[in-house]
Amino acid sequence: MKFLLPIREELTSEALEIMEVCQAKVGFIPNIVSMLAYSPPTLRSYLTLYENQAEGVFNDQEREAIYLPVSQVNGSQYCLAAHTNWAKLAGLSEEETLALRKGIHHEDPKLDFLARFGRAVIETRGQVPPELMDEFEERGYDARSLLDVIAIVVESVFSNLIGVMMRPPVDFPAVKEV
Repeated sequence: MKFLLPIREELTSEALEIMEVCQAKVGFIPNIVSMLAYSPPTLRSYLTLYENQAEGVFNDQEREAIYLPVSQVNGSQYCLAAHTNWAKLAGLSEEETLALRKGIHHEDPKLDFLARFGRAVIETRGQVPPELMDEFEERGYDARSLLDVIAIVVESVFSNLIGVMMRPPVDFPAVKEV
């Protein structure tokens, strides 16, 4: 089954309004947002979850350190391209984004841990080994931090599934294989 990006005439007025807000905030409407516009409630849920993470405990680089390995594990080319783009805009290099996709960061212990932890969350479906949970706590993370990691992983899985199952055309620069 192939899903096409919707044309304006196929969308509800609510979906069009949400897309206009996205256009104003981001400067363009990513194809994944266009695909989500088929279902305004789903689009609202996705954007709310994504936007709320900006108010969480993690900065842009830290969030991308979680998004990238999760998207790599899930095999979403769309999300890998998008999050590589956002990570670079947050100040990470090409080499750093490639390493984070593998769940590591060679120079920043915090980003390294978050990438390893995010990868463990998705690979174990939340059954993170006790020693990694202990390390999470030893590094000073608390319940709010854990909930923010969970929300980032959930949002990533949400968008990864859309990327893999609906295959929106990638409208970000292509990424290298790892």
